[in-house]
Amino acid sequence: MDLGSGDGIILRELSRQKITCLGWEWNPLLCWWSKFLNLFEKNRTLITIERKNFWKYPFPNVDAIIIYGVPTFFEDLKIKMEKELSKETKILSIGAGFSGLNLIKEEEGLFLYSLKQI
Repeated sequence: MDLGSGDGIILRELSRQKITCLGWEWNPLLCWWSKFLNLFEKNRTLITIERKNFWKYPFPNVDAIIIYGVPTFFEDLKIKMEKELSKETKILSIGAGFSGLNLIKEEEGLFLYSLKQI
């Protein structure tokens, strides 16, 4: 699942790897543009894009969440994820890290976390 999926570039790349993916994007123009670009993708049936504000909806059962790092709301997002997601869910943060989550790996501005406590 991509939170704030923008133009859907990450979703399209995941679909090329045969991964079923979901993107939530609040901006109506980006949501529309993303859906338009997906029309040209071979594996477009693997991509679902919904216009949603992730603060107002519970997270679905997903294996992983991708988020572009915006540290100003990370503490609130961490609380929401811990409350609503499985402990097996992986979180990939691009550009900024979370404090208080179990860091699995960090590489070149990518931070991979688990909600499971070690």
